[in-house]
Amino acid sequence: MIIALLTLLAAPAHASGEAEGAEVAFQLGADAYTAGQYEDALAHFLMSNRLAPNPSVAFNIARCHVRLQKYPEAHRWFTVARRTG
Repeated sequence: MIIALLTLLAAPAHASGEAEGAEVAFQLGADAYTAGQYEDALAHFLMSNRLAPNPSVAFNIARCHVRLQKYPEAHRWFTVARRTG
């Protein structure tokens, strides 16, 4: 009973931590993209998307793939962004 209660109390903190982690990863990705570091940006955007899937992040993942001339991957992520948005 106590373990179940502790699990319920910890869940929002965990979710909040994931959201914060996703936001940090997204910002690092945006900074890397602006600096022209598309591989780094892609890695950060993928991490952000793993923590908190979001159509805006999927769109930015697609944009990184375009810059890296990985067009099939770009198409796939543009499709993901469109379906979830």
